[in-house]
Amino acid sequence: MMDQPCADCGHPRDMHCVQEGMCIDCECPGWRRAELMKVALIATVKDEEADIWPFLQSIEQQTRRPWMTVITVSRKSKNTAMLVRRFRKRTKLKRFRWYWTDLNRSGGRNLATLIAADLGAEAIACTNVCVLDPDWLNKIVTPIETGEADFVGGFWNIETKNTGEHAMALLTQWTSPEQVKSPAALSMAFTVNAWANIGGFPPELDTSEDTEFVRRLRDDLYMEAFVPDAIVNWRPGTLTVEGAVNIYYQFAKTDAKASLRTDQYAGTYLAYLLSALGMVMFFPLGAFMLAGWLLFRVRKVVSAGLVDQVPLALFAAVGIDIARMTGFALEKLRRLRRRYMPPSRAELEHIIELWQDHGSLESEDCDVCRALEFYRVTGTWVEP
Repeated sequence: MMDQPCADCGHPRDMHCVQEGMCIDCECPGWRRAELMKVALIATVKDEEADIWPFLQSIEQQTRRPWMTVITVSRKSKNTAMLVRRFRKRTKLKRFRWYWTDLNRSGGRNLATLIAADLGAEAIACTNVCVLDPDWLNKIVTPIETGEADFVGGFWNIETKNTGEHAMALLTQWTSPEQVKSPAALSMAFTVNAWANIGGFPPELDTSEDTEFVRRLRDDLYMEAFVPDAIVNWRPGTLTVEGAVNIYYQFAKTDAKASLRTDQYAGTYLAYLLSALGMVMFFPLGAFMLAGWLLFRVRKVVSAGLVDQVPLALFAAVGIDIARMTGFALEKLRRLRRRYMPPSRAELEHIIELWQDHGSLESEDCDVCRALEFYRVTGTWVEP
């Protein structure tokens, strides 16, 4: 192969190319990509103009650059789209693509994967807007290239600015590799074949789509690997009490749709129910049970020595628990109503309008899509 030219620039190959994996004349990684798997990096973006530029620069700084990069941007994020377009004009990344879309996060990832696969990508490295460690891409795809895995999970560092945010991170996020139970789309890689065989990310889910995606991969017995040193650096939206409550409310609604983490929700309901019953029967007993539950919820904050942040953590834990229980219960009730009671005419007209405008249904309306076309034609609702 020494006499073959560089795949990107056409320069002749020499010993430097063999040792360094890049062209000596222009430093493009064409040699490496010609010999290794074609890996596309994908990300979904929405209203993140403050963080998008460092993220894009971290892609350029990868020790192994992606064979292709596909960014999907929400149509509501015009400022973010302007920055992505500006980066596209100046970047040296090969095959950099970006698209405006009305799809949710799952749909955006599926669209990006489909585009990359159609152009020849064999594996996908998936992330969100964050700052990638320089060797992240190389580490996250290595188990796939060596045949050890069909999908791979990496890890992340949570960037906090003060002890309050640190306490919220401990309360709401996995903060050590030992805690990770399922790969997250924030730091993940998978083969295109595995993605296609299970039908991609579930488009009906607006959150927790990566959890359901991994569950389907595991159900189909695809090989899994975890690379704790494939790290991204990010600031989650749960570092404030308000942000955590809002996000966990949305998570709970999605979990109810997909029947995810039902054991965790059952445990939360049971803890508060027993505490309430205990207070009715013998108040000190109920108060003791509630205190025990809340101390269990903030145990990581206490073990980290952030004693001064325990009141904040307790307040946030109660708010998050209420949001989770409320969101889960309301979504289950909504789905029961949709199952046993036909939606109102106004609801169906709204769904039809969305379908006509966008060519697809919003995720929360997918329960009636089988009967929708019949209703649109005949005006009669028939239970699916």
